[in-house]
Amino acid sequence: MRRCIFTIVIVGFMCGCENVFDDAILSMDEEKIGLTSNSVIPPPITNNFVDSFRFAFESVQIIFNLETEYEHWYLDNQLTQMDPVVVITRPQFLLRQFYIKKEKIREYDWNGYLLIALHEWYHIEYGCGDNERDHERMLTDVVYHRWIQRIFGCRENLAKYFVYIGFEDTEKYKALSDEEKMLVELIKGNFRIKK
Repeated sequence: MRRCIFTIVIVGFMCGCENVFDDAILSMDEEKIGLTSNSVIPPPITNNFVDSFRFAFESVQIIFNLETEYEHWYLDNQLTQMDPVVVITRPQFLLRQFYIKKEKIREYDWNGYLLIALHEWYHIEYGCGDNERDHERMLTDVVYHRWIQRIFGCRENLAKYFVYIGFEDTEKYKALSDEEKMLVELIKGNFRIKK
């Protein structure tokens, strides 16, 4: 009975958080790019996953007025890579190289690209140089949760669950209750994070 009530509450939250599509977004050629969105940033018109990620990353940068000193290179990574995006920063050259793994990033829809871009910007702006510690902070950092709220139009109580997407194999995710794990799965689908 409690699980049923919790599920109804979760679905209610999710329905209240979705943005309504704009006619301009609906008229875009989504077949061509294979990406859909209900965020404040519509998907680009491109067939190239590298250009799509670049557009997501630069759009987040503009919306939040984030640093612009570094030059950014976006590269198709043909080598073994577990994550959809790996960033290498070269401070001596003011350069960041983004290695994008086609097979991994194609698991995500446009909103997933935006979530990955937010995640990488958090590392850049607030990171301490230790991924694990940064990821731990993302779970509770009000700034990061506000970024998520602004991009996806969700309520504060849902924003923290976006952080778990992509971390399903971690101890933190495994420590969630079954209801919370189900909420993360609902967010992936209802907010079009993963395809």
